[in-house]
Amino acid sequence: SPVDQEALDEYLNHISTYVQVYRVTANNAENIFFPVPYLTPRGTGYTELGGIKYVDELRKKILERYIDKYQPVDIRTEIWVDESYLTIQQNINNILESRDSPYFATDSFKLPEGAFFVVYGFNHTVSGKATYANMVIYGNKIDNGVCSVNNSTYVGSASAYIEDNTIADSLYAWIFAYEEQSCWGNDFFTIIPHVGGVFPPDTSEREKFPPYTVIPEEDIYVGFRAYLEPATKVGPVWHELILDRVILFIPIADRY
Repeated sequence: SPVDQEALDEYLNHISTYVQVYRVTANNAENIFFPVPYLTPRGTGYTELGGIKYVDELRKKILERYIDKYQPVDIRTEIWVDESYLTIQQNINNILESRDSPYFATDSFKLPEGAFFVVYGFNHTVSGKATYANMVIYGNKIDNGVCSVNNSTYVGSASAYIEDNTIADSLYAWIFAYEEQSCWGNDFFTIIPHVGGVFPPDTSEREKFPPYTVIPEEDIYVGFRAYLEPATKVGPVWHELILDRVILFIPIADRY
């Protein structure tokens, strides 16, 4: 919520006073193309893949913690937004991709009542493959990001499942849900901003709901970024990273 709602309303009502947008069109009657700039190559040849055994161990420990009362469902992560030069050639919307990060996202999924999901993986800043990394929860219908967690708060989160800190310190594990649950047993979680507490809520007037919330009956997904590899000063290359992962936990009574 804004600190000063009145000031925010005043700004929004008079935004044209504060913001001006100009479109610059080149006088290019001879159709001369602008030169293509040099692109700093992504990647160093050094990968995180040596740590994948630790991520697999973390997955095992997370499953052991909740498997008695919940049905686990692994949610796939894949490349979300491709490089601009590829999408320009194909006339594909790349959502203003920038080369300061690779962009990954999970498949869309619903979070049923009483369910939660754990996002876990390798901390790309600890491995030296990124300067800053984060995850963002999006509503699938209008692609609105409603909450996020970044590497500054990852520290200690994997220790809730793995006792060996020499391993846990390079990992993270974070819980997301619509409601807090006593079974989690740790403080590394985020309650997703959502409309109401009723499953399912009335969505007949979706456009009237705040854009920083999601509706529990709608699909959501998780987006991942890893900004600026120190060695190159651009985003790391996709295949040198361990993919961030998600496990959805559904109460056994409500399993698919």
